Amino acid sequence: MYQSYKKGKTEEIKEEDSTPEESAQNEKSFGKIAYIVGCMLFYVFALTYLGFVLTTTIFLFALLFKEYKWYTSLGIAIFVSILLFWVFGSLLNVALPVNVLGW
Repeated sequence: MYQSYKKGKTEEIKEEDSTPEESAQNEKSFGKIAYIVGCMLFYVFALTYLGFVLTTTIFLFALLFKEYKWYTSLGIAIFVSILLFWVFGSLLNVALPVNVLGW
């Protein structure tokens, strides 16, 4: 319930129950948010073990594969991960976590 102010008068307006379409949309939105939060938690916990490049590639691929074909998502994820590793490591001299292979 909320109030509407029109020409100095206050009216109480009751919200109607949501329609089935709105409920389905809310559940779908919650699912997307939960998926993204899950991916972010994976990224945080896996970063120290898998290294920056591998973890970032998996993270970006997981976020992109629902919108693009798998090979496009994988290509973008690999390219962006290596590019960021190079930019931070070579140009900015920032040490990023590496795995046992050194990347």
